[in-house]
Amino acid sequence: MRWLLPCLVILLLVPFSAPAQVAPQQGPSVTTTPSVFNIRSEKGGRFRVSYTFRIAAAGSVTLTSPKGSFTAGKEHLGTNDLLLTVNIERGHGEVTEFIEVPGGVVDLALEKGMRKFSYKRVFRGRQTSLTATVEFNIVIAGLTVKDIEIYFEGRKREVAVRKNHPLLRVYADIRLEGAGLLQGYWEVDGRVLSHVNLPLSHVRKITIEPPEAARLPTFEPGRHRVRFVVTTPGPRLNTAPVSYFVLLEGLDGIRDYVPGQVVVVLDKKGSAKGYPTRLSEKYGLKILDDYSLVSIGLRMILFEARGKDILKIIDAVRTEGIAVIAQPNHILRTMSDPLRKRQYGNDIMKVDSIHRLYTGRGVRVAVLDTGVDFTHKDIRGRIVSARNFVRDEEYRKEVHGTAVAGLVASGVNGFGIEGVAPGAKILAFRACTQKSDDRPMGDCFTDSLARALDTVIADDVDIVNMSFGGQKDELLARLIDRGVEKGILFVAPVGNKKSLKDLRFPASHPGVVSVGGVDEESKPYPNPEITARASVNAPAVNILTTFPADRYNFLSGTSLSAAYISGILALALEKDSGLDRDRLPVYKDDICIWEEELFGISLCRDRERRLQ
Repeated sequence: MRWLLPCLVILLLVPFSAPAQVAPQQGPSVTTTPSVFNIRSEKGGRFRVSYTFRIAAAGSVTLTSPKGSFTAGKEHLGTNDLLLTVNIERGHGEVTEFIEVPGGVVDLALEKGMRKFSYKRVFRGRQTSLTATVEFNIVIAGLTVKDIEIYFEGRKREVAVRKNHPLLRVYADIRLEGAGLLQGYWEVDGRVLSHVNLPLSHVRKITIEPPEAARLPTFEPGRHRVRFVVTTPGPRLNTAPVSYFVLLEGLDGIRDYVPGQVVVVLDKKGSAKGYPTRLSEKYGLKILDDYSLVSIGLRMILFEARGKDILKIIDAVRTEGIAVIAQPNHILRTMSDPLRKRQYGNDIMKVDSIHRLYTGRGVRVAVLDTGVDFTHKDIRGRIVSARNFVRDEEYRKEVHGTAVAGLVASGVNGFGIEGVAPGAKILAFRACTQKSDDRPMGDCFTDSLARALDTVIADDVDIVNMSFGGQKDELLARLIDRGVEKGILFVAPVGNKKSLKDLRFPASHPGVVSVGGVDEESKPYPNPEITARASVNAPAVNILTTFPADRYNFLSGTSLSAAYISGILALALEKDSGLDRDRLPVYKDDICIWEEELFGISLCRDRERRLQ
């Protein structure tokens, strides 16, 4: 056994030669450089990426990828339709892409609760398919407020409401970027109404309003300003305020003037002394408007008396004895309520029979109202002028004015309705503003109506339809007097309230044709007492007429009665251009008999029975 030990030593000293290891063959691969990016949450971006390919294949290989896709988990976020092509030579190839990441892709990922997303491309060619992936990590930026817009319902920046209005709503649209804490407060007239404390992860726009427990106060008459102030993130952001008017209570529940505004009318003597400037300085007033009423040779100045008792100021101005008129800026309101039934007014008025002789050809009717939709297919050929007189507003196409104009002069054109005077021309003078999108009522103001009336008188209009009413206005009365002197016929409704006992102005003016209403059964509307005091009565309930945007609907109210009579007077003026208010027949409780006497023709088959 001794000889075995040296042999073992010799064997251990001989180098051992293991079998050669063969490296496994590498499969096709694609490497993305870089493979990860950070992207800010508030915007997209453009990112340069290189794709490196290794394929163990002889000769050249071409791979193509028709598009790239953005995904977050299993959610598809978007597509990049850019075609990429790479040529593989000797097993190696490379192509570069600039990935355009839209901001919308980032938004979608965040909306789905993802803080990262992927961009993938599939390259194919010669039985080879390789997927390249780029990862994007969303970096949430700090919150930034870009813009704030405050408005009331209907996106109005200024509204008027009754005292103790139950719920006046105001909104703020806030555009933001990033994420963080939004803090601020609602403010009314410099007093904090309610605080806002909102953590925001990632939104581009939010709409907020004060909680119901912190409603806008409407118990104090006058003008009130609302703001939303952002305190966080800084710097402090103050927004432009919006305003609402709380109207004082009057006989019908609303004071008929704009709080904080005073109308002063001067003659040449008062103007020459620099009186407007002196008034402004003495009483702390701001001049909002200064307008020459050419038709009556007077000058109208509209003052703003912010936070002051305008009635005391008016009394003081009158005491000075320089102003011809000092008064509030009255609000007169259009008169209608929406209803649905059927059309009957033209039958009661015997319009078809009168049209055989007269259509109102050549007669010009001014409609002082909310904006008329002069593009409506039933009246667009009848409108010769459309102008706006409401201060700080553009012309708008609104319900009440469109309804009145359509009833007066819709064309005979094979569709829609037929106006009472389809041959007449309409001057659409917007002197009133519609109060809300879902109600046809409008507010008309002393200053806007005065401008419109001054223009009417200068334009030698034949008839002026004034389908509104309110408290007596001295300035408007003077303008109507001047128009009557020039031979213009003025028409106005008596009012709509069942409890009404006195004619509303301008129907109460002696130079105006006042119009009451009747329903489908010829019953007085709104009540027998007031219709007995009207110059004439006409259909007022469930009247089919034109609405903006080529629509039609039913309305009720003595506004429509006035429109009927304006149309009838247009027909009568075609017959007799010298007709004036004093020559109108006396109304004997029957519109058909009144029309017979007006036109001198037979219209009423049962005339003898009616006269008995």
